[in-house]
Order: sequence, then structure tokens, then C-alpha cells
Amino acid sequence: MTTFYHYTSVECFRSIVETGEFHLTNIRFMNDNMELHWLLGYASKMLEERATACDDGDRRATYESAANALMERKFQHVYCGCFSSFDNDLTLWRTYGDSGAGVALGVDLDEIVNFNRDKVAEGDRRYMYFDHVPVKYDEDAHNRLAEECIRRAEGFLRNEQIAYMWDAKLALDLVQHAAYCKSRAYEREAEERLVLTWRSESELLDQYQDPVTEYEFFTKGFPSREKLRFRARHGEVVPFAPIKAPSETIRRVIVGPCFGGDDAIEAVKLFLAVNGVEIREVMVQRSEATYRAIA
Repeated sequence: MTTFYHYTSVECFRSIVETGEFHLTNIRFMNDNMELHWLLGYASKMLEERATACDDGDRRATYESAANALMERKFQHVYCGCFSSFDNDLTLWRTYGDSGAGVALGVDLDEIVNFNRDKVAEGDRRYMYFDHVPVKYDEDAHNRLAEECIRRAEGFLRNEQIAYMWDAKLALDLVQHAAYCKSRAYEREAEERLVLTWRSESELLDQYQDPVTEYEFFTKGFPSREKLRFRARHGEVVPFAPIKAPSETIRRVIVGPCFGGDDAIEAVKLFLAVNGVEIREVMVQRSEATYRAIA
């Protein structure tokens, strides 16, 4: 078992515990506004290089078309939740933990993944993928990942019956794996991500000739637990996907260096107990960071 930490405000902490849910944000609305472009950019360049080196005119056009299509916004189907392996990092407190007045909620991501998988019957499974993965910050790793995605998709080109779907396969693979890639500037965060992709790859590929939208994905009689939801943030409407995070997946609660006094910590313990958290098995403590937020 490995515990990972979600730095957040007290209000979001309250909501997570009371509702038993984490909200995974659409990848296009993450804090790194280049999220998708790190991997898609590398892949597009590789496809252009393949096109340049290709003697076959049809194959050259195939690569060029795929390179151009990668930057189009057709495949917005990946949702992410952000965690860190660091339990007491001052940079994370300042950036995500309400300037030190928030909470680092430590959870067992393996249990969260298994719980959500178990709750979805095999015949009703909408996921193409759901797991937690470490984020890659190294550019060489990004390049290798892009190359692997292209080679897998090129397998479609060797089969005439499915060759027309090769660029759809490539786009699906790249967008999903883009969730693992961030700029080296974020490396100190040591991020672990919950990644959720909603519909099965075969369903998406079948519909590629007439791509469906996010709205159509989530309004065709799906069970209520799988409905897409929205929240307002800084003048925009942000889509997110709720996933279950039952009380038994909580391992530690670390309150920030600017959190209230001892009475406030005791109130956190009471809050957890009232919401079904087995307080004897959850460590509640104050951050060891010495920090005072100055307005």
C-alpha cells in the first residue's frame, strides 16, 4: 500500500469526505495550459519526419494528415485527479493547499481504483482505462512515449480492413497518455495521477466517421454515477467526472502550517468520525512545515 496526498482547501476536503467522491477534471482544464501539447507536439513532429522520409505518396499524405489532425480538439475524453508522493511539501502547500491553510488528504489510490472497478459490472463498463500513474517530466520519456503510440497505431496500417481508423487509434492513445506528461517545471510536485477514460476504445473507433461529442457521451441514459458534471471556475465552466472515494481509503490527514490551533485539529477528527472514517486507523496531524502566509 502506498499513500498519495491531495493538497486542497478545507472546503474541498469537507466536500470529499462528506460526499465520498473525488472530482477528476477534464485534461484540457488542468493548471498546465500545455497539458496535451507536450505529447501531441512530439508526435506531430515525428509524423512530419516520417512523411518527409516516405517515398510512397499515399503513405506520406497519411502521415501529414495525421500530424495536422492531432492538434484538433476532437478527443476530449480524459479526466485526471492530482496527487503527490510528498506529504509535507511547502511548495504544494502554497500552490494547492490554500496558502498553507488547507489540508493534505492522504489516500490509498490502489483501493480507490479497485473500488470503482468493482462497482461497475463487466457488461456495463464504460472505461477504456482507469488507474493511477506517475507523471513523466523528462522530455526523452515524452519522446519515447510518442514513438510507442505511433508504432502501435501503425499496426492498423498493415491491415486494410482497419487502416482507415489508424489516425483515430493514434489520437486516442496519445490523448490518454498525454495525461502522464507535464513540463519539467512541475517536477518538484512528484505527481501521481488518477486517470479515467470514459468509453471503450472500440466504441470510439466505431463512431470515428461521425465523432460524438462530450455531451453525447454523457446524455445517452448512462447510470447517474457516470454523469458528467460541471463547476464554475474563474469565468469558465469546467467539466469533471466524479469517482467514489469511500472513507476506508483515507489513510492520513495533514493540516497545513497555517491551519487553526489544537481545537481546529480536534474538530477535524470529530468531522471524520461523524462521516464514518475509522479515526483509530487514520493519522491526523499538523504539517511540520514552518510557514506563515503574509498578505
